[in-house]
Amino acid sequence: KYYRIDKFAVNSDKIAIFHHWILFKVILACYDTCSELNREVLLYQNYSKEQIKNIINNIESINIDSYIIPLELNLGSIIDYINNVLSYCNRKRCILLFDDAALVLSPQFLYEFLEIFKNFKTERIAPKASVYQGTEYKNPRVHIHQEGNLINSWIKVEDEEYLSYLKDIYNKRFPKANIEDDVIEYFAFASFGITRAFISYIEQYLTSPKISNQSLINSILTQSSKLIESEHLSMKIKKPQFEIVIQKSWEFFIKITEIVKNENKKTEFKKVKISFEEDISRNLLIDRMLDLLIESGLLFKDKNVSHGSDRKYDVYIPNYLFLINNKTFSTGRGTRSEILSKIKLKHEKHAIRRKFEFIIPSI
Repeated sequence: KYYRIDKFAVNSDKIAIFHHWILFKVILACYDTCSELNREVLLYQNYSKEQIKNIINNIESINIDSYIIPLELNLGSIIDYINNVLSYCNRKRCILLFDDAALVLSPQFLYEFLEIFKNFKTERIAPKASVYQGTEYKNPRVHIHQEGNLINSWIKVEDEEYLSYLKDIYNKRFPKANIEDDVIEYFAFASFGITRAFISYIEQYLTSPKISNQSLINSILTQSSKLIESEHLSMKIKKPQFEIVIQKSWEFFIKITEIVKNENKKTEFKKVKISFEEDISRNLLIDRMLDLLIESGLLFKDKNVSHGSDRKYDVYIPNYLFLINNKTFSTGRGTRSEILSKIKLKHEKHAIRRKFEFIIPSI
């Protein structure tokens, strides 16, 4: 739906319709909240719930030829309406939770979204949204780091509680499933701490035609890696100003996985961390590239390490899905038990050290 709206030709009329799409969705949320609180719906300008749903569906279907811009619909009137709803429901204040998918809109529409988002903030209304560090478009009048908090919700694949955390999710989401423990662990490591990926793997495994276990697992993971690659590279369409950086980031990531694979053939331990010396003079596009890879779930930023007082290193872990697929943890075909045994080994004391210029000469 967001992508269809993004196909609007950007002009003043389309921007106005985009504004209305956001405001109508806020009104609809207020209607739903009234119902959840067992209150009769307090209507906005006598719009029924079905009328608002139809308007939203028409906009999302780009069926806007007959759309008439309602003069009474504006941000100020919606704020007044929300205040009325709060009083009607005996509430002092509310939180507006905006879907984070809105923040992958094209720069023009994202700018407009952030303007609306910022102006919703009042004593009684607190708008909330997620902003990702790699691709968010900066509105010069919205200062993310001043108005927001940085929250790391990504569980590290190396944590001691990692497997128990994902197994707990499995038991709660699939209480009637009966999947072998090693298959669950295999999917857990392949998901790289991204819970929606883990759940997707389990669902595909349960619903796919039964062939040999490992063939099915390999098929699911191969398809997933292709999808992740496609999604990452599709950012070139959404963020054309970063087209070269996005392409280079993928090439950089693949080279990292090959380096990790080769290093693991030289040790009896596990060696999946790769480090780069901090350098304040390095190209800022490298930092943008790393942010993009983190946002796509391809790299995990680990704690920095120091080697001496003046040598600090940024440490990253590449997505295990791609390390499993490129046989970093196996020799030859590799059995599931062999791969899991290698993954569960302790990490070698020092991370792999490399310099950016040796992996990606120019960006």
